[in-house]
Amino acid sequence: MDSEDDKHAINIETLEDYFYKVVVMMGKYIGAADEYGRTKQSYTIMKESDVRQWQKDDISRVATVLSMSHVAASILLCHYNWSVNWVMDAWFADECKVRRSVGLLEKPVYENPTDAKELTCGICYEAYPVSKIETASCGHPFCFSCWGGYIGTSINDGPGCLMLRCPEPACGAAVDQDMINLLASGKKLLLIYNRCKSVHMKKLSNSQQQSKLKLKFITDAWLQIVECRRILKWTYVYGYYLPDNEHAKKQLFEYLQGEAESCLERLHHCAEKEIQVFLSDDVAPSKEFIDFRMKLADLTSVTRNYFKNLVRALENGLSDVDSNGVITDDDWFCEQYTFENVISCTGCRMCN
Repeated sequence: MDSEDDKHAINIETLEDYFYKVVVMMGKYIGAADEYGRTKQSYTIMKESDVRQWQKDDISRVATVLSMSHVAASILLCHYNWSVNWVMDAWFADECKVRRSVGLLEKPVYENPTDAKELTCGICYEAYPVSKIETASCGHPFCFSCWGGYIGTSINDGPGCLMLRCPEPACGAAVDQDMINLLASGKKLLLIYNRCKSVHMKKLSNSQQQSKLKLKFITDAWLQIVECRRILKWTYVYGYYLPDNEHAKKQLFEYLQGEAESCLERLHHCAEKEIQVFLSDDVAPSKEFIDFRMKLADLTSVTRNYFKNLVRALENGLSDVDSNGVITDDDWFCEQYTFENVISCTGCRMCN
């Protein structure tokens, strides 16, 4: 019988699931006939492990014969319904045509400056350090956040993501599995969340002698991280469409977004990194874990309020300031948490 946690667990279909979690029935014509003279076919039901090995063998074969990477070979096989013979026939008949068809470009169609320290994302049009920009084989630059949103949406839309192309309009460059693994951050966060529930919670329950109810602050933190990442992704689009002459609103937006993102990074680091010291099998119950619980719960609450303020400001059209940069209401912000308080409050509601 499923546990209560299993009933509420998030069910995630990753790209790898689409590749491998299938029931494959391989048919083979054997020339026999039934009593009516109709030919029969026999079928073999293959296990998942057999399918995986079969695919690996085909990928290796194509990669070896065509002198290409395994990632490129898998793109070809996916396009040609995993038929090695079809791939070979098409490739040797017209390699250039096949490359154009599946998006395997030999060289970039868009050249980025080799000495540039920053590049502009083609979706949100924000400038980012080169280390935070990724491109497909075409060379069109996009930031990690926009890539993650694009890939995540494509995965949610179904198996069409198996033949994902560059988000630049009219560009047919393929987005390979390595890029998807690197950039599908939203899905990875959910996978980490599920792992947290299934593995971390069990270890902590045993080592720290804590009930699942008392450990709920950890899952709350991860759910908050996932939600805030989603919000943050779309704030970049909002910022891009702010009119250029609204300087005060742009400054307020950048301030609120920057503060929210900074707090989110602290929460993420605490939930993913600082928890590791308590996951060893030989760790005993300690006061340090109680301190960790208080810190993580506090960061979760503070981050939630940061993003509430950010979302509310965007929903109100950043009306807290006018075009001249004058504050249009009487609320005030706490210096420690930048929490917005009404003028009648003599102390910060967050701090108290």
